Amino acid sequence: GRLIPHGTQGGQSRIDLSDEQVGNVKAIIAATKKSGMDERAAVVAIATALQESKLENLGHLGERNDHDSQGLFQQRPSSGWGTV
Repeated sequence: GRLIPHGTQGGQSRIDLSDEQVGNVKAIIAATKKSGMDERAAVVAIATALQESKLENLGHLGERNDHDSQGLFQQRPSSGWGTV
């Protein structure tokens, strides 16, 4: 029915992150700052990496891999994202 632009109040969920995942989040934040992007861009990038790779820098997964997807954002070199 109705969009609520600032969300609703309620309980917050939480996940425990490994040292690798925390390091990857810090790297994403540093990259957005270096590129002159704002906090929202960092949040979107972190949420994307969480969805795509669980914040783990994934290499080629063999048969479990979706085509040639690589890295935190599961980008595909064959689709023009550059080299691994």
